[in-house]
Amino acid sequence: KKNRRVEIDPSGLFRKPPGPAPAPAEVDTLIAEVGKTLGSLPLGRAGIVLPTTARFLDPAEQSVAMTEYRGSLDFTKILITDGLGFAGAKFTVAVQLSTGWHVAMNMGSLRCWAPAPFSASLVHELAHAWQSQHHATDPTVFMANSVKCQAKGIALSKVTGKTYSAYAYVPGKAFGDYGSEQIAQQVQHHFTGRGSPTPVVPSTIQAATPNAPVAANAASLTVVAALELGAPGVISP
Repeated sequence: KKNRRVEIDPSGLFRKPPGPAPAPAEVDTLIAEVGKTLGSLPLGRAGIVLPTTARFLDPAEQSVAMTEYRGSLDFTKILITDGLGFAGAKFTVAVQLSTGWHVAMNMGSLRCWAPAPFSASLVHELAHAWQSQHHATDPTVFMANSVKCQAKGIALSKVTGKTYSAYAYVPGKAFGDYGSEQIAQQVQHHFTGRGSPTPVVPSTIQAATPNAPVAANAASLTVVAALELGAPGVISP
């Protein structure tokens, strides 16, 4: 077994906000845990890129995040890696270290994600960090829900010959009636000024206290949803 060199971007580590964070030795553990999680996704291993390095959000990224999430995120427990999920897509996971649960956003690169248009992806993946940090009992529930919603979209598309998406949504529902990806897509649309996001989605997110359970979030993460693109009333991602 070859030793794997793990590189850490010091800018993210040194410019993080005050508070507990993984020591450099634990970043190695985080990367290993993220790799195991990505490799075990039921959607398959096609296109997955295992991470080799990680960093915290830099000040510019935190500033972007604050515009959409206000003070609801704990930045000391959120990192960016150079890994990718199924089919080469960005995918966020939660892993437990000795210093507590951390969210790793597998973005494919450690570039700064603050400038447009990259900031839209940052805001989208941070929605999953929010879902993780605001679940009362299991910080990983959002992962299972995301996979189930995407699997449903793939299955329905195959069976019907139409295109279904876990990210498409119908405006006007309660927060708890949307699946994890529908919530993340509406947050992204609210940030970019696109689509027709339901007002209760950003307002619920922005009102949350860091790391405090949100009942509507728990309800949302039980909803397995995928909608047909182009169907009446459906907003496409």
